[in-house]
Amino acid sequence: MLTKHFSRFFIAMIALITVVALGPACNRAPEPTVVVTEGGTEGDVLADVRKGWVAAYNAGDASRMASYFAEDAELLIPGEPTLTGRDAIEVILVKWLSGPPRTLEIVKSDVRSAGDMAVDRAIRTVREGDSPDGAVRTGKYVMVWQRWSDGTWKIVWDIWNSNAPAK
Repeated sequence: MLTKHFSRFFIAMIALITVVALGPACNRAPEPTVVVTEGGTEGDVLADVRKGWVAAYNAGDASRMASYFAEDAELLIPGEPTLTGRDAIEVILVKWLSGPPRTLEIVKSDVRSAGDMAVDRAIRTVREGDSPDGAVRTGKYVMVWQRWSDGTWKIVWDIWNSNAPAK
């Protein structure tokens, strides 16, 4: 099953890369492939799903956050080896969310989709603590989402980094 999903993902990613690579050569910006669903565009649907993921983060609910990841998802984070599988991802989420409260906000997002795959590229901020004057960290991420046969969207790859200078 993983091979079937990987093949579909690979084909979708090649299509997206081709559009992005050839767009400037045609002297115009590439347009995202967007499929209309009952609820609007895939970007709208994914934005709604992502709101739930952000709410889980802001509530410190690692288990609910982990539920947004596919069973075989990969999390690629700075300074760590790749974490593979929802259970491994949940372990690191528990560790991260066990500290002081944090508030995640998506500042800007661009979603591009092709079939059952979508790429969500965003700029985000994380405010440390409950105070409005808490430290704010800015960063970015790319999430690759896949729509499963039951219609749900799950994160299959997630990579992020901070805008802070490397130490």
